Amino acid sequence: MVNRSVSILIVVCAVLAIGYLLQRNRGGFKKLSLNNFHNEFSKLISKEKLGEVGTLVQFSTAFCSSCRANKLMLNELVKNYPGMKFQELDAESNLDSVNKLKVLSTPTVFLLSKSGKSIGRFSGPIKRDQAKLAIESLIQNTQ
Repeated sequence: MVNRSVSILIVVCAVLAIGYLLQRNRGGFKKLSLNNFHNEFSKLISKEKLGEVGTLVQFSTAFCSSCRANKLMLNELVKNYPGMKFQELDAESNLDSVNKLKVLSTPTVFLLSKSGKSIGRFSGPIKRDQAKLAIESLIQNTQ
């Protein structure tokens, strides 16, 4: 009985691995380059709305309570860092970008450089200390 279960498990794992490799070779699992991210953000946010140092961009939805909490905290936090800005985008109104940027849940926050290039991202509620560390790291790397 145990040997049969182990055999079935091995066959299932082998079939899954082969399916994954075939799909991957057909191009189904392509990773986006940073240039694609940059192009996507330049469509969504004008240069005037970018911060002189960097920008936090949050994808939100109307029914997301974590989004509201993140928005309040991030808006307050960027006030402590001259040159930083916060922008909020409605995920439902920007579905094409949401798909291209692989936003799977809200809130999702991207950290952009002053030129609009994606430096990093957070998914879900963000702790104030995490956001501060990310902003300070960006500031340190731009000096």
